[in-house]
Amino acid sequence: GLRAEIQSLIEACQDPAAAVAAVDRPPAVWASLLRSVATLYWYFLNMMPYERGSSTTGVLLHHALIIGVFPQRQQQLNALENCISMFKEQAFPDWEAHGSPLEEFISDVYDKLW
Repeated sequence: GLRAEIQSLIEACQDPAAAVAAVDRPPAVWASLLRSVATLYWYFLNMMPYERGSSTTGVLLHHALIIGVFPQRQQQLNALENCISMFKEQAFPDWEAHGSPLEEFISDVYDKLW
């Protein structure tokens, strides 16, 4: 069930080679988690437009929500290193969130930022 899927995700993010496969072909639980995080990220960025530091705070919130699924500190660090990409060069997630309706941001825009 769900517990086994989360455990497989935790294990995959511990090994860089397995992490690439997990990110390229995400298990259902990972896709569901990212959809929920993208939704909260969009709401946060749209609640705080143009406020000083809001974009950076949004990224910190985004990453904290993702690594929160990993129970141990080393697992969290491995997830940050192996399973969460950096933004693509010239990506502006806050501007993308401001210019996209929620469903479009989640479905079309979010994946292209990474």
